[in-house]
Amino acid sequence: MKIRKNSPPSRRTATATPESAEEIPRKQLSFAKTLGIIFALALFIRGFCLIGLFDTHILETLVGDAELYDIWAKEILADGWIGKKVFFQAPFYPYFMAVIYRFFGPDLLVLRWVQVLIGATSCALMADVGRSFFSPRVGILSGILLALYPMAIYYDILIQKAVLGLFFTVLILFLLGRLSTQGRWVLWPVVGLFMGMLVLVRENALILFPVVLFWLVIRFRREGLKRIVVWAVLVSVGFFCALFPVALRNYSVSGEWFLTTSNLGFNLYMGNNTGATGTYKSMVTGQGDWRFESDDARKLAEKDLKRSLSQSEISHYWTKKAFDSIRSDIQSWVRLLLRKWKLLWGALEMSDSESIYAYQDFSPLLRVLGYGYHFGTLLPFAVAGFLLTWGYRRQLWLMYLVLTAYAVGIMPFYVMARYRAPMLAVMVPFAAAGMVEMVRRIQHKAYGRLAATLVVSAAIALYANWPLMSKSAVAATTYYNWASVFENQERIDAAMEYYQKAIQLSDRHPLALNNLGVLYCRRGDYPSGIEQFERALKIDPRMAKTHMNLAIAYYHTGKLERALVHFRETLQNDPDYDPVVNYNIACVLSLQENVTAALDELEHAIKRGYTNWEQILSDPDLENARRSPRFDTILKAVNAERSG
Repeated sequence: MKIRKNSPPSRRTATATPESAEEIPRKQLSFAKTLGIIFALALFIRGFCLIGLFDTHILETLVGDAELYDIWAKEILADGWIGKKVFFQAPFYPYFMAVIYRFFGPDLLVLRWVQVLIGATSCALMADVGRSFFSPRVGILSGILLALYPMAIYYDILIQKAVLGLFFTVLILFLLGRLSTQGRWVLWPVVGLFMGMLVLVRENALILFPVVLFWLVIRFRREGLKRIVVWAVLVSVGFFCALFPVALRNYSVSGEWFLTTSNLGFNLYMGNNTGATGTYKSMVTGQGDWRFESDDARKLAEKDLKRSLSQSEISHYWTKKAFDSIRSDIQSWVRLLLRKWKLLWGALEMSDSESIYAYQDFSPLLRVLGYGYHFGTLLPFAVAGFLLTWGYRRQLWLMYLVLTAYAVGIMPFYVMARYRAPMLAVMVPFAAAGMVEMVRRIQHKAYGRLAATLVVSAAIALYANWPLMSKSAVAATTYYNWASVFENQERIDAAMEYYQKAIQLSDRHPLALNNLGVLYCRRGDYPSGIEQFERALKIDPRMAKTHMNLAIAYYHTGKLERALVHFRETLQNDPDYDPVVNYNIACVLSLQENVTAALDELEHAIKRGYTNWEQILSDPDLENARRSPRFDTILKAVNAERSG
């Protein structure tokens, strides 16, 4: 394999030979045609996969952040492009969606087709990156590998920002590869601009800005200080042209400066608290959803500090909590970092809302490609590429820096599959280089270094594919989310089927068990509901909502003493639970003719904010309590409250 040596263009004019005048343009034209073929291949594969999902529920079912982005894009069009709150999540993707909606209407299928085009473009650019940093052969194979990579296909049809994260990273490397050989000044601010856009997709990509500046200084040190300074300024101008409008917009709506979003401190704490697992885990059980995330960050901080907080104060609060957690147990935090590192380089594609493992149940193409081609097979080939091209490290060290910096940039937070999507921009060409170089060495019978490389790659394959969590457990979360959507749409049969599928895939899924129990109870099948609630509480006995649901189910089956136990367990696990639980306790105590305790609990419910006055005055369960003279005192308080 012949690595292209990226030398800065000479300022001297060379005499053109017949080969340089005719052969080089011909080769460039031939490679351009190859890029077109790779684009067409990637487009066909992605289009085929998308069309294969037409008869499924997937294309119209939005869960998790996908639902947020859809609502956010529609709000942008309805309420204006500035908005009213500081961004809590990276804003580029919903604004990108809003532009698509503006021209084509809020059609998710059109959006997916646009993403398919972007994904196919990434594959063509990937081929050029491989050619720029390695060789034409590596470039072609890089484009094909990305075109066939199941996770890349999945990202391109998913309503998620991973498609843009990978596209911008590949585009940046494409431009840097051109700058290495052509030195066009106009490209420097363009590189900065796209780096800024990448930060607005994935905030941790901010780490690439100093990396690129460092590479610029070292790579072009012979060009003179003046040129280096000018080019660095141009990169910085482009970078801040992308970010400054967002920072200014955040200041205009809040009076506080945030370069991109206000969630830095919260994400730090989620990734480094004493209960962190290395991947996403919501602060409040059962509320791992965009609807709660921002409010939970505010409410929990304000409850602890007992005062209202600004967005910057909330972020500072969680940042301090994160560092306090780290300092409290350094050894545990180091073990957590090691787990994150394993998750980052592991074959398992960790997901929070939607996973490729669930999509594979509906897409034969993703399922077939995923049998042998996944992160756990891509990584060993990439490592082989690193080892077998080490002799060309002076031309490739930018790639090392980008991959290392991006991987390190994830570590302070938590690991999800889509967070590592930009890393493919470096891993794929190295994997292609590894394959090409292995074939070359076999052909030339150069087995010495190849044998050592194969041993190391095999060890890496074992490391990457060592299971930390089952694919079924990851897929179960997707089925749970789909079921929740169906439940909200009152498609009860479909919801029950998918909750049951989630439980079948992972019998330790307390939220699915809880929600399935609710649906059984809605149909009047309280014994089945009780069974699901009890199974959920065996897994997580702290789930206040499930204690509440179990108490209500016991109440409807006449088991008042058991109902009372679980109503009280609800408050024990969540003292701030809705005051309706105090009201329910009052009803049970009244039915048990424990009138004094019932009235105490009723007063407590009212003090905590229970305001359903008509129910208090007419509920037959409170009949025994209403006979007490003391109830008149409570009634006067209720009337005073109502008149007030």
